Amino acid sequence: MRDALVVAKKELKEFVAFAESKRGLTVQILIFVGWLGIFMPLQEPDFAKTPWLTVFLPLMVTGGVVADSFAGERERKTLETLLATRLPDRSIYAGKVLAAVVYAWLMTTLVSTISIIVVNLGGKPYVPSFTGIISRLVAAALVSALVALIGVNISLRAKSVREAQQTLSLLFVLAPLSLTFLLPAAIRHMPAGLRSSMSRGLESANPLAVGGALMAILAALDAALLAGGIRGFRRSRLIP
Repeated sequence: MRDALVVAKKELKEFVAFAESKRGLTVQILIFVGWLGIFMPLQEPDFAKTPWLTVFLPLMVTGGVVADSFAGERERKTLETLLATRLPDRSIYAGKVLAAVVYAWLMTTLVSTISIIVVNLGGKPYVPSFTGIISRLVAAALVSALVALIGVNISLRAKSVREAQQTLSLLFVLAPLSLTFLLPAAIRHMPAGLRSSMSRGLESANPLAVGGALMAILAALDAALLAGGIRGFRRSRLIP
C-alpha cells in the first residue's frame, strides 16, 4: 500500500508541476466551478440536490489524468525509468489508478460543495442530510474509481496521449448515449406486465436501499476491474 501511495503522490505532483498542466488545471477548475458549481445552480436550484454531479462529473474530469498515466510516460520517455525501479508491478498500477481517483473525487467534491453553497446564498435553503453527504462522497469515489480503472487500462495500451484521449472521449460519449436511447427502447419492448411490475417496484422501493444496491454493484465492479488490472499488469510487456 505504501508503494502505491508513493506512485500516486508522484503522479499528482507531476500533474500539477508542469506549466501546461498548471494552466490546464486552472482552466478546468474555473470551467467546472463556474458552469456546474455556480451558473447551473443559480439557473436551476434543484440541480444541486440531484446526484447528477456525483455521477457525471468524474466522467468529464478524469479523462486527461488517466490518458496521461502510461501513454504520457511513454511519450516523455520516462516509462522505462519508472519500470526500472524496485516498485512492485501492482503498486505501479494501483498508484496510477489512485492518483486519478483522488483528483476526480476532489474535483467532484469541490464543485458539489460550491453548488450547495450557491443555492443557499441564492435564497433556496438546502442542507443535505448526513446520510446524503456520505452517500455523495462514497458514490463520487466509486464512479471515479470506475472511470480511472477503464482509463488507465486504455492508456496502458495506447501509443500516445492523443490516442488515449480519443478512445476515452469516444467511450464516454457513446456510453451515456447508449443509455439514453437503448434503455428506453428496451423498456418499451418489455412485456406490459413486466413493465408494470418494475414500475410499481421502483415506486415503492426505498431510495436509500436502491442507492445502496447501486453502490454495492459499483464497488463490486471496481474491485473486479482492479483485481483484473493488477493481475494482468506486467512491466516486462511494456519494456521494448
